Amino acid sequence: MSIAMPRIGFRKIATTAALAVAAGSLSTIAMAPAAQAESASLNYTCGVPILGDQTFSVVADTDAPDSIAVGETFTPTVTSTVTIPSNVSGAIKGLLGAETAEGSAVAQTLVNGESSSVDLTVPVTTIPDGELTVVATGEGAPVTATEAGEIVLATGDFSSHLLFKKADGSEALTADVDCALDEGQDATVDTVAVVSEECAAAQATASDTAAALAKAKTAVTKATKATKSAKSKLAKAKKALKKAKKSHNAKKIKAAKKKVKALTKKNKAAKKKLAAAKAAQKKAAAANTAAVEAVEAACATD
Repeated sequence: MSIAMPRIGFRKIATTAALAVAAGSLSTIAMAPAAQAESASLNYTCGVPILGDQTFSVVADTDAPDSIAVGETFTPTVTSTVTIPSNVSGAIKGLLGAETAEGSAVAQTLVNGESSSVDLTVPVTTIPDGELTVVATGEGAPVTATEAGEIVLATGDFSSHLLFKKADGSEALTADVDCALDEGQDATVDTVAVVSEECAAAQATASDTAAALAKAKTAVTKATKATKSAKSKLAKAKKALKKAKKSHNAKKIKAAKKKVKALTKKNKAAKKKLAAAKAAQKKAAAANTAAVEAVEAACATD
């Protein structure tokens, strides 16, 4: 699916994508950034056999990226957590003797307002006492960014085909459940930033320099500890030499001097390594600062 995005002014990251998917006696929202891809808890009115309309709640999540470059495509994995009220699960379990639920669902998804559908799978789930929580998953349709801006994905209605089984594996109930999103809710799952190729490249460089800076800081911390340790050992060795001299024991004095000499060398090496680590950190920090500035320039509003 190619989505043409409205041109929107942005600084740093230029867009976002969110896909919504509803699923299985349960609904599912599809695509949101990996870092914080999750919808609010949404209410659906679902037609349950015999019991009539009931309210199910759904929270959707995805592994969609935080941002993508123009021309790139991503295919999100959708995860939908659906909570079925205890009066429904209780009736299915208590009256029909069902112990597990499984099935499939077809969910309406909206990508910048354009509707499509996603198939989701409801795995075998044990029906507990109280509310029944089911996690449905599926792969959303590929989404291609055609221009800088943002891709907003939202969830819509869904229908599910559910099979409830007894402990012995026999069928307790087969139900087709249609669910409609209640009005007045923000059904957005997330927004994916769509940036220019130049912006995406700058962001990738900034990410690499940030990782390099973090590594350099770790090296400085390690070198600092090593230097302190070398300094402490040298101080102890000098103290031991002083004590050996007081004993007038030539053998002990010789051994102590040898140790002081060796530790003095190690202390100098540790200091040299720390200085090099600090210099590397300073260089990495400068590179990261430059990369961040490059991101601001490449991703600034046209």
